[in-house]
Amino acid sequence: MTLRGPAYGHVEQRARERGDDNPGMPAIDLPLRGEFIELDKLLKATGLADSGGQARALITAGEVKVDGQVELRKTAKMRAGQLVEFGGQQVRVIQGPSGD
Repeated sequence: MTLRGPAYGHVEQRARERGDDNPGMPAIDLPLRGEFIELDKLLKATGLADSGGQARALITAGEVKVDGQVELRKTAKMRAGQLVEFGGQQVRVIQGPSGD
């Protein structure tokens, strides 16, 4: 399934094919447009939160992990290579196409 974020391009959702910590957990690859995306915007762009307000509330409640650690900063900058987890879903932040 492909999701579209208003400022972040296509988001491809696919099952993990490689063995890792949670092989059955679906993953979303989020290609960056620029150097980073703020955590609350990432949750909204991927559809894991219905609104920015909901995203901020989830982060404040300690329900979101970044690279295995609870992240409480709503506008933490997510860069390529980082892994965000929430509600049984993982988002891999990947480098977007060069030249954007």
